[in-house]
Amino acid sequence: MADEVTRIENPDSSEYVSQLLGLMIQNLAGMGVSTDVSDAPIPDKKSSLIIEVTVGLGVSATWDILKFVVGALNPSRRASAGDEITLNGKRYSITEINEEGSGDLEDND
Repeated sequence: MADEVTRIENPDSSEYVSQLLGLMIQNLAGMGVSTDVSDAPIPDKKSSLIIEVTVGLGVSATWDILKFVVGALNPSRRASAGDEITLNGKRYSITEINEEGSGDLEDND
């Protein structure tokens, strides 16, 4: 893992957020960025939920990739109003991330 790391959590064990994090991990792997993933089994299913990802990037770069992935999944059609992500301890709704677009994250690095 790089010196700079960012922790992303799925605080409410949302399947949509887990899917979003999975897509983010795929994008990061394609860029050669290291990730550590924690997941939990879904009862009565043969799959699991991603509940936490530690990314070998600083907050600003992680935030930019997260905004891209959220936009790619079109959250207005799939995310529920309560879907949230925690980025280094601060909660953001998926809707908020999507609306943030190209704006900057406050207190980022």
